[in-house]
Amino acid sequence: RVLLLRVSKLKRTRGFQEDIMAAKSRKEISEVAVRYEKALMFRLIGPHQGMRLERIRAETDDQLEEIERRFKYKLEDDQKESEAEVQEGKAQFYDKIDQTPLVEQAEELIEDKEKDSEVGLGPQMNAEPTHVDENGRQWYYDGNETHWWRDTSLNEWQLLVTEASQSE
Repeated sequence: RVLLLRVSKLKRTRGFQEDIMAAKSRKEISEVAVRYEKALMFRLIGPHQGMRLERIRAETDDQLEEIERRFKYKLEDDQKESEAEVQEGKAQFYDKIDQTPLVEQAEELIEDKEKDSEVGLGPQMNAEPTHVDENGRQWYYDGNETHWWRDTSLNEWQLLVTEASQSE
Protein backbone atom coordinates (compact mmCIF):
# COMPACT_ATOMS: atom_id res chain seq x y z
CA ARG A 1 0.00 0.00 0.00
CA VAL A 2 2.86 2.50 0.81
CA LEU A 3 4.47 1.65 -2.52
CA LEU A 4 1.21 2.43 -4.35
CA LEU A 5 0.92 5.84 -2.59
CA ARG A 6 4.53 6.66 -3.38
CA VAL A 7 4.17 5.73 -7.07
CA SER A 8 0.92 7.70 -7.43
CA LYS A 9 2.55 10.76 -5.75
CA LEU A 10 5.43 10.61 -8.23
CA LYS A 11 2.97 10.23 -11.12
CA ARG A 12 0.93 13.25 -9.93
CA THR A 13 4.13 15.28 -9.47
CA ARG A 14 5.27 14.39 -12.98
CA GLY A 15 1.87 15.50 -14.34
CA PHE A 16 2.15 18.88 -12.55
CA GLN A 17 5.73 19.25 -13.81
CA GLU A 18 4.62 18.60 -17.42
CA ASP A 19 1.78 21.11 -17.03
CA ILE A 20 4.23 23.75 -15.78
CA MET A 21 6.63 23.08 -18.63
CA ALA A 22 3.79 23.24 -21.19
CA ALA A 23 2.48 26.56 -19.85
CA LYS A 24 2.68 29.40 -22.35
CA SER A 25 1.95 32.27 -19.96
CA ARG A 26 2.55 33.27 -16.38
CA LYS A 27 -1.20 32.98 -15.76
CA GLU A 28 -1.18 29.31 -16.80
CA ILE A 29 1.77 28.69 -14.48
CA SER A 30 -0.07 30.24 -11.55
CA GLU A 31 -3.15 28.06 -12.29
CA VAL A 32 -0.96 24.93 -12.16
CA ALA A 33 0.62 26.23 -8.93
CA VAL A 34 -2.83 26.55 -7.31
CA ARG A 35 -3.63 22.96 -8.31
CA TYR A 36 -0.42 21.46 -6.89
CA GLU A 37 -0.75 23.54 -3.71
CA LYS A 38 -4.19 21.96 -3.15
CA ALA A 39 -2.71 18.52 -3.87
CA LEU A 40 0.01 19.25 -1.30
CA MET A 41 -2.60 20.37 1.23
CA PHE A 42 -4.56 17.11 0.82
CA ARG A 43 -1.30 15.13 0.92
CA LEU A 44 -1.72 13.85 -2.62
CA ILE A 45 1.93 14.84 -3.16
CA GLY A 46 4.69 14.97 -0.57
CA PRO A 47 6.43 18.10 0.76
CA HIS A 48 9.60 17.25 -1.15
CA GLN A 49 7.67 17.03 -4.44
CA GLY A 50 5.94 20.33 -3.56
CA MET A 51 9.28 22.09 -3.06
CA ARG A 52 10.59 20.64 -6.30
CA LEU A 53 7.50 21.80 -8.21
CA GLU A 54 7.85 25.27 -6.67
CA ARG A 55 11.47 25.47 -7.85
CA ILE A 56 10.45 24.38 -11.38
CA ARG A 57 7.60 26.91 -11.33
CA ALA A 58 9.96 29.73 -10.34
CA GLU A 59 12.48 28.82 -13.06
CA THR A 60 9.79 28.57 -15.74
CA ASP A 61 8.24 31.84 -14.57
CA ASP A 62 11.65 33.54 -14.84
CA GLN A 63 12.11 32.17 -18.36
CA LEU A 64 8.71 33.47 -19.47
CA GLU A 65 9.41 36.83 -17.86
CA GLU A 66 12.69 37.06 -19.79
CA ILE A 67 10.92 36.19 -23.04
CA GLU A 68 8.28 38.87 -22.36
CA ARG A 69 11.02 41.40 -21.57
CA ARG A 70 12.90 40.58 -24.78
CA PHE A 71 9.69 40.79 -26.79
CA LYS A 72 8.85 44.17 -25.24
CA TYR A 73 12.30 45.61 -26.00
CA LYS A 74 12.23 44.13 -29.49
CA LEU A 75 8.92 45.88 -30.14
CA GLU A 76 10.35 49.16 -28.82
CA ASP A 77 13.47 48.76 -30.98
CA ASP A 78 11.35 47.92 -34.04
CA GLN A 79 9.20 50.98 -33.39
CA LYS A 80 12.28 53.22 -33.09
CA GLU A 81 13.68 51.78 -36.32
CA SER A 82 10.40 52.33 -38.18
CA GLU A 83 10.25 55.93 -36.89
CA ALA A 84 13.83 56.46 -38.06
CA GLU A 85 12.94 55.01 -41.47
CA VAL A 86 9.94 57.32 -41.74
CA GLN A 87 12.11 60.31 -40.86
CA GLU A 88 14.76 59.23 -43.36
CA GLY A 89 12.04 58.75 -45.97
CA LYS A 90 10.84 62.30 -45.44
CA ALA A 91 14.37 63.65 -45.76
CA GLN A 92 14.92 61.72 -48.98
CA PHE A 93 11.65 63.10 -50.36
CA TYR A 94 12.74 66.67 -49.77
CA ASP A 95 16.18 66.02 -51.23
CA LYS A 96 14.57 65.26 -54.60
CA ILE A 97 12.97 68.72 -54.84
CA ASP A 98 14.92 71.61 -56.34
CA GLN A 99 14.72 74.29 -53.67
CA THR A 100 16.87 76.87 -55.46
CA PRO A 101 13.94 79.22 -56.29
CA LEU A 102 12.83 79.15 -52.66
CA VAL A 103 16.31 80.03 -51.43
CA GLU A 104 16.64 82.87 -53.95
CA GLN A 105 13.24 84.23 -52.95
CA ALA A 106 14.21 84.09 -49.27
CA GLU A 107 17.45 85.95 -50.02
CA GLU A 108 15.50 88.69 -51.81
CA LEU A 109 13.15 89.01 -48.83
CA ILE A 110 16.13 89.30 -46.48
CA GLU A 111 17.65 92.03 -48.66
CA ASP A 112 14.32 93.91 -48.73
CA LYS A 113 14.05 93.70 -44.96
CA GLU A 114 17.60 94.99 -44.60
CA LYS A 115 16.72 97.97 -46.80
CA ASP A 116 13.56 98.58 -44.77
CA SER A 117 15.50 98.29 -41.54
CA GLU A 118 17.88 101.00 -42.74
CA VAL A 119 14.94 103.38 -42.66
CA GLY A 120 14.37 102.48 -39.02
CA LEU A 121 18.05 103.13 -38.30
CA GLY A 122 17.73 106.74 -39.36
CA PRO A 123 17.80 109.77 -37.14
CA GLN A 124 15.26 110.27 -34.39
CA MET A 125 12.07 112.18 -35.19
CA ASN A 126 13.20 115.10 -33.02
CA ALA A 127 16.68 115.31 -34.64
CA GLU A 128 17.48 118.76 -35.98
CA PRO A 129 18.05 118.85 -39.74
CA THR A 130 21.54 119.76 -40.90
CA HIS A 131 20.11 121.69 -43.86
CA VAL A 132 16.74 123.03 -45.08
CA ASP A 133 16.42 123.70 -48.81
CA GLU A 134 14.40 126.45 -50.58
CA ASN A 135 11.34 124.16 -50.84
CA GLY A 136 11.26 123.61 -47.07
CA ARG A 137 12.51 120.02 -47.37
CA GLN A 138 14.68 119.08 -44.39
CA TRP A 139 17.95 117.23 -44.86
CA TYR A 140 20.05 115.32 -42.38
CA TYR A 141 23.60 114.10 -42.95
CA ASP A 142 24.82 111.50 -40.40
CA GLY A 143 28.54 111.60 -41.24
CA ASN A 144 28.57 108.07 -42.73
CA GLU A 145 27.90 109.31 -46.26
CA THR A 146 24.19 108.68 -45.67
CA HIS A 147 21.64 111.40 -46.39
CA TRP A 148 18.13 111.51 -44.94
CA TRP A 149 15.24 113.79 -45.86
CA ARG A 150 11.69 114.67 -44.86
CA ASP A 151 9.09 117.19 -45.93
CA THR A 152 8.05 118.38 -42.46
CA SER A 153 9.19 117.80 -38.92
CA LEU A 154 6.08 115.60 -38.40
CA ASN A 155 7.27 113.00 -40.93
CA GLU A 156 9.88 110.31 -40.36
CA TRP A 157 13.29 110.64 -41.96
CA GLN A 158 13.61 108.81 -45.29
CA LEU A 159 16.86 107.42 -46.66
CA LEU A 160 18.04 109.15 -49.80
CA VAL A 161 18.77 106.44 -52.37
CA THR A 162 21.39 107.48 -54.90
CA GLU A 163 22.97 105.65 -57.79
CA ALA A 164 26.10 105.07 -55.71
CA SER A 165 24.12 103.42 -52.89
CA GLN A 166 22.14 101.30 -55.38
CA SER A 167 25.33 99.89 -56.94
CA GLU A 168 26.45 98.60 -53.54
